[in-house]
Amino acid sequence: MKKFYLLFAALAVLCAAPGLWAATVRIDTVDDLLALNDGKYTVGKSDTVEFAAGKTFDLTGTKWKGIGINRGVIRGNGATVMLNGFKPCRNSGLQQYHFGFVLENYGEITDLNFNVASDISVAEQDDTTLGALVCACNRQSGRIANCYVEGNHHRVKAWCDDLGAITAQNLGAVSRCSVLNLDFRSGHADNLGFIAGYSGSTIEYCRVDSGLMQSADHIGAIAGSVTGAVRNCWVMHVYLATGEDTCHLGGIAGDANYAEISQCCVYHIGFDVPSLTVCGGFVGCASYTDLSDSYFYVWGIDEDMMGQLAGIGSFVTGTGNYIIEYLPAIGDGRNCSLGYEELPDESFTDGTLLGLLEGGEWFAGPEILPVPFNWNVPVTGVALDLHSVTLQTGETKRLNATVAPSDASNKELIWSSYDKTVVKVSSSGKLTAIAPGSTTVRVKTRDGGFTAK
Repeated sequence: MKKFYLLFAALAVLCAAPGLWAATVRIDTVDDLLALNDGKYTVGKSDTVEFAAGKTFDLTGTKWKGIGINRGVIRGNGATVMLNGFKPCRNSGLQQYHFGFVLENYGEITDLNFNVASDISVAEQDDTTLGALVCACNRQSGRIANCYVEGNHHRVKAWCDDLGAITAQNLGAVSRCSVLNLDFRSGHADNLGFIAGYSGSTIEYCRVDSGLMQSADHIGAIAGSVTGAVRNCWVMHVYLATGEDTCHLGGIAGDANYAEISQCCVYHIGFDVPSLTVCGGFVGCASYTDLSDSYFYVWGIDEDMMGQLAGIGSFVTGTGNYIIEYLPAIGDGRNCSLGYEELPDESFTDGTLLGLLEGGEWFAGPEILPVPFNWNVPVTGVALDLHSVTLQTGETKRLNATVAPSDASNKELIWSSYDKTVVKVSSSGKLTAIAPGSTTVRVKTRDGGFTAK
């Protein structure tokens, strides 16, 4: 049988060094992904689940049960998973039912995007405790990074104790994750948050933009309740609502206890709540919490908001905060020592605030308001995983491209073959041999036009 060769320029490729018994599960097709969907599948400590770079996996119509436990690495490589349904499950380590793409994470989940394809309603079940789109429970050793949820303005409603878009319960680390355009509602949860329902550890460099949250005891755009650290996070255009009295709502967190909140910003949020509900621009109810180097900005006066930094506060400390002139910093504060400066409206958008902020890097963001991390990270390069490939006629092979840096904002790739009569290449990097010969395949980044061959 005739063979032909595809030649590629030599490229430096960075790979994780696998353990002696490490296994790599490659996700190239929807069927590859469905093979993990039993609520019990375990990714071993030295194992990797590797998604085809930039590919979309359409799971609409599937009730996703979840990858049971991840102890290794789930590497998305910028791939997108489209979901519109979950079935709560429990693995061997869980006593209650949870739902999420991953049920328990002890390892890493990185560079994976999620697209809500239609409204999602997870049926009420008495012992469902944790629910999330990405990961139900992020354990102490777990890390979730560079994951992106696009809600497409669809509604996600579920009945469980803690509900989050990225994770329901964060005991590890969540960084550089974004949630956009999501309508998020609980049947009635204890904690409801876009990044985490409850966080007892670290959340940093996360962004929430354009969403609605409703019906929980503690509602926060970053986390419903926080007893850990929230750093360099950014919330805008979020509406928080509840029909219940005595709930706590805040732009960062509904409740913050023994927490640290620093270098964060909240702007253009609104509330719709009964009279006895506690609302704060940053935190609904805060105690023994440090809030520093942050700012709050809103158009006009929201009569439901008690204070810009906290609705109710006790033993709240911090320095370097900025608020607008015509609303109190804390609605009802006791034993607080919180430093802040009041600024006129125009100071937030004319560059004055950007010059005043200290304690870290701030950038001019949308609407000229400062944001606490570079929200538009440019691509600096791209690399392929193979130097050359030998194929037989009719045979296929997938190339994987790695975009640098890993947190680049736009990882879209354009694939092309110099001679399509010899080899054709799909939009996800899949090669198909057509006829004997040799040719070059090129991948190009949409942002910056960087290429690899």
